Amino acid sequence: MSLWDGKTGAQLATVLPGRPEVPAVVEFLPDGHTLMVATRDGGVYRWDTGIEHWIDSACTVAGRNLTPDEWRDALGDRPYSETCPTA
Repeated sequence: MSLWDGKTGAQLATVLPGRPEVPAVVEFLPDGHTLMVATRDGGVYRWDTGIEHWIDSACTVAGRNLTPDEWRDALGDRPYSETCPTA
């Protein structure tokens, strides 16, 4: 299952909940960024696609801000910004 950017058509992420051969149903929750995935074998998964969630997760894992070089590698020409305020 893939998540695509509706404006550019670029593939943003791919996730394989459960086993690949088991059919799944996917629906956005009313918040507009959380996906619920239910598989035919009884699995239920929640996938938060909001950028804030991913920034918080990255800060938790890394424990620091990106360096300017890391920022440039990951985000190209976007202006540098510290994203982990408590790091």
